[in-house]
Amino acid sequence: MRPSTRVRAGLAVAMLGAFLTLSPVVGRAQPGAEPTAAPSVPVPGDWTFGGPPPWAPLGPGGSETAPDAVAVAPRLWFSPLPSRGPGFGSQDYMALFNRRASWTKAAKAIAVFKLEQQWVLDAASADLQTLVKDLTRRRIPIAIETGPLSNQEGCGWLVNGFLPDPVARTVGAIDRVVSFGGTVSQIAFNEPVSFGTSTYGGPSACNWTVDQVADRVSVYLDGVMAAYPKLK
Repeated sequence: MRPSTRVRAGLAVAMLGAFLTLSPVVGRAQPGAEPTAAPSVPVPGDWTFGGPPPWAPLGPGGSETAPDAVAVAPRLWFSPLPSRGPGFGSQDYMALFNRRASWTKAAKAIAVFKLEQQWVLDAASADLQTLVKDLTRRRIPIAIETGPLSNQEGCGWLVNGFLPDPVARTVGAIDRVVSFGGTVSQIAFNEPVSFGTSTYGGPSACNWTVDQVADRVSVYLDGVMAAYPKLK
């Protein structure tokens, strides 16, 4: 069923907004680092666009306080790259999920731990089980990042945001997490607007409009949420 104009418009605005405002440095800065300069259209409260850093909550009267002085609600998405061989990703990725791993304090600021969908599908069962068990113990929600667009329409082959049968892959990845007692609370998109529209002009470009991308993402969401309706 074709999504309503309201749904398509909402998706288009949401995805375009994410495309215009997301910064690749989110989650990488360390305490004490200077926030980047605000762009011409700043996003209030987002430290990468001139707002306060997430480790400096505002105290009474709007003054910044030390991290230990107040209770800090989890605000950060954390998405370290898993190891994919020498020189790529975090070679000690799985060490994060040891009960004695030295990030107990930092973990309390993590709102969502984001996993690459392909890693979830390819990971050894023992590794995925260890990860799920530890994140569940820490009460950190899991998100999966994926491409929601199909590369079976004559374009999008080997392009970010595109996959063969994206619904089946996402459902399969969630199924693996669930099989080890975990829950996937959210799905993150791998730049469908950036690479689905004329913004990308490389090989196998689709050159769709934002509205056309939103149509396809809506169909993807319908398919995934038919299996897991509580996803965000």
